Amino acid sequence: MLTRADDLAAMTVLDAAGLPVVLGTLWRDQIAVLVFVRHFG
Repeated sequence: MLTRADDLAAMTVLDAAGLPVVLGTLWRDQIAVLVFVRHFG
């Protein structure tokens, strides 16, 4: 059974430099906190 964390780990996002990064690689070797910020403005 997959969890939502497994689904998120497979996603590709852009880093601060605009380069693609597989999200799961950020917490493969260490603990990570993921925060989504919604801003309407």
